[in-house]
Amino acid sequence: EFEVLKKRTINKEESDAVTWLKHHREPWDEVLQYWKSTFKLRQEAEHVKVSDLLVSWPILSDPRGTSLIDSDFSTLYPHIELSILQNWDLFFEKILALRKKEIDETRDPLLQDIIERLKSKETLTADSIVA
Repeated sequence: EFEVLKKRTINKEESDAVTWLKHHREPWDEVLQYWKSTFKLRQEAEHVKVSDLLVSWPILSDPRGTSLIDSDFSTLYPHIELSILQNWDLFFEKILALRKKEIDETRDPLLQDIIERLKSKETLTADSIVA
């Protein structure tokens, strides 16, 4: 089970939603609805490890589970997704610079070649940058 901070008791609606999510994977619209209704429980829960979270919320192991994580992220940070996309190029360049420094230290010609190709914006697509 998940461990909620002892600040409050779980109400029947939350308990029913948690039970439903533990035993159902379809219809996905309902999964999303129940997932959103249990957001506060996940925020108040104390999960020491990711494995604890997966035991408490087995729906996350569904192939579509990443959309549930996205949902929580959007709820927690409602306007940041757009900001991340708008600043992605700057973020990518900074990460690339950090990795290049590490690769320079290894003096690995293959990795240095990959970095040089990544730095050449003409060869980059949006998908290759995200990858």
